[in-house]
Amino acid sequence: MKQHWRVDSKIHTTSQWQVVVIVLWLFIMLLVALMADLPCWQWLLMIAITAGLAYLYNLQRLTVVHITQPEIKHSGAEIYYSPWLIYVASKQSYNQANTESNKQLWQGYLQSSYANRYLLLLNFEINSPVQRPMTVIIWRDQINPTGWRQLQTLARLNS
Repeated sequence: MKQHWRVDSKIHTTSQWQVVVIVLWLFIMLLVALMADLPCWQWLLMIAITAGLAYLYNLQRLTVVHITQPEIKHSGAEIYYSPWLIYVASKQSYNQANTESNKQLWQGYLQSSYANRYLLLLNFEINSPVQRPMTVIIWRDQINPTGWRQLQTLARLNS
């Protein structure tokens, strides 16, 4: 008897691991700036550019709040050729009110995946509502343990 397998996981919008990586990156930038012995105006310019880039990145980033795939009855390539449903909330609408009208259901196909101990990287080709590529980064503390194991297994099948 074949085992049916289905990925269906709610994704939390915040991650402590993501905060750790950002703080570490800022610390390394500060260390490099101190070692370079920059004048005050260059410090201010570097801080302004970094803050501007972080703000622009945060505006254009979509927040994935749920990811699911219809039931898989076989293993192998079918995982990649079956459609995935991705529940997306825009950053602006998610901050305003967490309502159903602020979220969209997107459909796409998994193109590739990568996993390490703390994060998963899923690359999708979205075909509805707009055809475009989309990369979803899922940190370990954003998802329940069952969903984490399923997605880790899926990512390792691809490598």
